Amino acid sequence: LTCGAPAGYAAALRDTALASQGLGLSGLRGLASPQARAALAADLARLGDIREEIDAGRFDGAGLHAWCVAPLLADLLVAAMRKSGCPAVRVRHVREPAELMCVAPLAGQHGLRLDCEPHADGATLRPRWLDPLPGAWDARDPLLAHGLRHGYPMPEDLWWELYAASNKALSPDSVASRRHAG
Repeated sequence: LTCGAPAGYAAALRDTALASQGLGLSGLRGLASPQARAALAADLARLGDIREEIDAGRFDGAGLHAWCVAPLLADLLVAAMRKSGCPAVRVRHVREPAELMCVAPLAGQHGLRLDCEPHADGATLRPRWLDPLPGAWDARDPLLAHGLRHGYPMPEDLWWELYAASNKALSPDSVASRRHAG
């Protein structure tokens, strides 16, 4: 929420940041600086600029950060695979293309395996169904299972930076806010 994510997109963005952390990519360090959060907020305001033609194997990220497009890509790939299959999608015009690896665990929650080949400005994603489809959630999302069981190591200064930033995203304390606090 510190990046101004639309309310319906906040959980997906959180899952993407945690997937990045679990994959050993930028993870929570990607949110550490105010400049990084401001750039992510600017990108989130431009989500409508994305152009996708999944059925034709193309996705234009409009220069947005990979975290902004990853949840949408995961949903579109799952839908395309359910509809008629999807051999590959070429993703272009994305900042931090290595972070497109985050699409794999997001799609994995729905039983999709994804091969991701990063390129200079995007990646090629090749989806396939898990066969047989695991019934247990931790088999579908091993990164989440590992994170829940073992946590993520984090330097203390990064923890406090993110803690302070998240507190700024909360509603200001007032008499009215306390009345509605539950």
